[in-house]
Amino acid sequence: MMLTIGILLTFWLPTYFIGVFIIRSFAGAERKTAIDDYEKATHNYSISSIVNYYYASIAGIISQLVMWGSLFIFAGTTGIDRIFGAFSVGKTSIQSFPIIMNTHLILAGYMIIFIMALAFRLKNTKKQELR
Repeated sequence: MMLTIGILLTFWLPTYFIGVFIIRSFAGAERKTAIDDYEKATHNYSISSIVNYYYASIAGIISQLVMWGSLFIFAGTTGIDRIFGAFSVGKTSIQSFPIIMNTHLILAGYMIIFIMALAFRLKNTKKQELR
């Protein structure tokens, strides 16, 4: 729930960094919980951090592909050149705002769907363990 709230807070500039802080804090806590659960289930304490690193890397790569893919879809190569040019001089143009916002919406939607899918899977796994 807090991850979703953090994602939603990133849409308003004054609360953007609060949202990022919430996302990082709760994602770190969830990562620690996942490592602890993995170690309890497998009694494999030496490889758990490596497995976590690989999963985090894969999730990061997929997130980047979603973000850059949606940016290419909305902006095209010329639009991306203009956006990068504007960022390099420190002044974004109002014309780039819809492109960046649409990309942000796609990435946020992906992250929220991913979180919901994980929560749903965890809930089903817990139900099966109780049977």
